Parts: sequence; structure tokens; C-alpha cells
Amino acid sequence: MEATGSDKAIILKKKKREDAIKHCASRKFPEVRAELPELNTDRLKMARILVGKAIETKKIFSIEGPYPVIRAALRARGWIERCTDASKQQAQKRHSSGTSALKYNDTLEDAEKEPNPDQLHNLMSRLVKNDMVNFYWTTVRINPKSLQINQIINHFANAGTFTTKVGLCVNLRNLHWFDTADPATFLPRCYILTEEDERQAFIAVDVCCSFTVNLDLLEKCTTCSSVHLCNNSIQCHLRPSHQRHWKIPAHNMWLDDQLKAFLAEQGTEALWEAVAVPGMKKNIIHTLQTVQDQIGSRKNTFELYGADFMLGMMLNPWLIEINSSPTMAPSTSVTAQLCAAVQEDTLRVVLDWRVDCSANTGDFELIYRQAAVDVPPYLGANLIVEGFAV
Repeated sequence: MEATGSDKAIILKKKKREDAIKHCASRKFPEVRAELPELNTDRLKMARILVGKAIETKKIFSIEGPYPVIRAALRARGWIERCTDASKQQAQKRHSSGTSALKYNDTLEDAEKEPNPDQLHNLMSRLVKNDMVNFYWTTVRINPKSLQINQIINHFANAGTFTTKVGLCVNLRNLHWFDTADPATFLPRCYILTEEDERQAFIAVDVCCSFTVNLDLLEKCTTCSSVHLCNNSIQCHLRPSHQRHWKIPAHNMWLDDQLKAFLAEQGTEALWEAVAVPGMKKNIIHTLQTVQDQIGSRKNTFELYGADFMLGMMLNPWLIEINSSPTMAPSTSVTAQLCAAVQEDTLRVVLDWRVDCSANTGDFELIYRQAAVDVPPYLGANLIVEGFAV
């Protein structure tokens, strides 16, 4: 039986495929061996010892956000990081940019013998990937209901009651229930424009001011030349004003000793300790008194806030706002020094002082201790109604 045209095509393709297989089999390819990286057994042994000790003493932490100082300080205390996807990406950026973790003394005492401490930390992080985190430092808020009572976290719930201008304004109006101080003496007049009476009052003030402001002065105002004290995130986009004081540095920041030296030249140094510092402390205390029943109360919770003040001619402080999660970036020579110190001191208060009340707390000081409220014992339901006929 003679093969048809289609059968001949199939036979031809099959023969070509067999020839190609034979050709490949006859060729000699270079031998390729996949070699696994050599395992450092000493490093693995050390990692397992340190991990076991950290798990036993509940020293597993997690960080989200650019906080190299916090990471270094925790590692120096024997804590081990359980990395998240975000922290892994930040570590990759740090290594790709050439930033060494050793810049921040990012080592453990036992790991200093290692040629590359980061390799040991990375190994330990993988070993604790399934263990519970005992300490969270994040830029986002975690639902406290998802945590166990012994887990430490750096955010309170409902902090917006005083970290927003509306919350600060509304709650300080209730200060008379806690203290005789008048909020109008330390908080600038605020208007809640969502309320009708407040909006009308604001419009009235705005109209009044529009007739009293010199128009020539308005024409001279420009956003191209300005100075915004302390807030470097704003000032870095502006050109420094030519009319500012010649002693103010380019980054517009002073350390407190530089400020006090300037005040001494003006003959007002005594007002700093007598008026400014006590006033700022009182303003913060009054703010927290008015919101204490609104902030989420949870054990093993702390938070770092940043309060902005302006000083009057006699150095009386005016509270402008309170910020949650203030930036800890070393944007200037001043913040590089202050932010590193406040992060280290925060851990001293939160971790060291809780186990040793004589531990050093750095520059933190206790400025207020509220007396405990005695709660009467519950004796069961015993309701009565008393009265008289009218």
C-alpha cells in the first residue's frame, strides 16, 4: 500500500526529529554543577542559641518604617527582629545604597565576633519567622483587639482626640472640669467651621481683619522667601528670608543651649526656666487631662508625640498642635542629634525602666502623676426610692 502525501509528511517530520535528537546526543556540552553556598555551622549554632534565649525572654520585635536607631538599640539589648515584607524591602534599599548597619552600632555583644553581623541577624530573623512578636514599632496603627495583653505596641487607639486641631480645640474646652486654667491663655482661638455659630463667628472676624490689614503689606508677602521655625519639611522647599536674624543657621534650628545663649544676650534667659518650660509642661498636662477618658486604655501600650509651641514676647508658650508619629529622620545636624537621643531614651523608659525602676531614662522626666481613684466595692443590687408627698 503506497503512502499518501500526508503520510509522507508525517514520516518526514518524525525522521527529522529523530535526526535532531541524535545530533544533540552526539554533542558535548560543558559540565555545569550547581553549588550551594557553604553553610557556616558556627554561625548557625550561635544563631540558634541566641534565638532560643530571645524566645524564652520574650524578645522578638517587629519594625515597620525607617527606624535604624530603634533597630540598633533593640538588637543591642538582645532582641531579635521578625522581618515583615516592608522591613525586608527597606533592608534591601539600605544595602543597595551602601549604608552599613554598623553605622548605628547595629550589633549584639555576642555577634561582634562575626565578620558580618548582618548575616547573623538575617539568619536569626528567619529562625523566628513563625514566633509571636513581643514588641511592635510601626508607623501604622494595629487593632489592639488582635494583640495579646503582653504584646507591646507604640500606638494608642483614638489618639486623634488631641492629635487633630479639631480634637484639640473641642476637648480643651472641657478643661474646667479638671483645672482652673483657661485654654484661651495657651491655645490660639480656633473655629470649627462645621458648626454654624462657629462659622459665623469666623466670618465676622475675617471680615473685620480684611479692613484692618494694610494692602501694601499683603503685596510684599511671598511664598518664595520665608522662614518656618522648626518645621524643616516645609522650610526645605523655600528660600530663606533675607530679613531673618543673622544668627539663625541655614536649617533654621537651634539646640536648647543655643537658644538659651541667645536669650542670655537679650537679658531674658531666666524666663526660659521660669516661664517657657513650666508653661509647656502645663499645656501638655492639661491636654491629656481632657482626653484621658477617650484614648484607648491598654496595658503595654505607649506612644511618642511631638508638641509644637510658639513663644510670646515674654516667652509664654502657645500650643499650636500635637503630632502623632513625629518624623525621626536626621534631616539636619540638630535633628540628627535629638531624634537619635529621643528614640534611645524612649526604649529606656518603655523597656529598661519597667524591669528596673532605677534605670537611666535619659532626658525624660515624670511631669505629672495622677492620683488613683478609689473604686467602691460592688455589693450587689440594692436599689431604693425615697421621697415625700407633694
